[in-house]
Amino acid sequence: MRSEKLQPGDLVLVFDEKRVIDKSKARKLTYRWQGPLRVYSVSENSASYRLETLAGDLITRATYAGKRLKRYIENDAGFWELEDPAWAKAKLKDEITPFFPAQDHQDELWEADMAPSPDQDEDIMQTRSRLQQLRLEKENDTLRRELEHWKSSSRLAIDIQPKDSAKDAQYTDMTQQA
Repeated sequence: MRSEKLQPGDLVLVFDEKRVIDKSKARKLTYRWQGPLRVYSVSENSASYRLETLAGDLITRATYAGKRLKRYIENDAGFWELEDPAWAKAKLKDEITPFFPAQDHQDELWEADMAPSPDQDEDIMQTRSRLQQLRLEKENDTLRRELEHWKSSSRLAIDIQPKDSAKDAQYTDMTQQA
């Protein structure tokens, strides 16, 4: 039973019970109210309501319980819309760019991701794996540079010719005797 009675002509929203309860992060907070609809009639005990569309068409479904209805309040200021995925990804790209100096790989990543996917969780996992791949590529580049530097410094030590070959021969003989 409702604490406040709805009167014929009141605008209401109806709770959408047909939607499957999905506890994923992407769909957890989706809007579950349909309407607005107009109250057509109220039963004598105010336990059920008959509704009609704003055009005046009576909804043929039997009646609606009061606990499934809530008063519709017009909001002239509007409502918050979801961010456009392309805009959000472009904004994210601007925030991430300073941390990844390999621009050529990043541009390919973001151009491929601009088309929204129906499964937002899958998009998140793909983006994470691509970012991890970029991090590993950067690490590999650093290791390759260090390896090349080490090889060049070792080559310098190996290619040095001895100043006094007799002294060097003496040290060689000592190592062979041990």
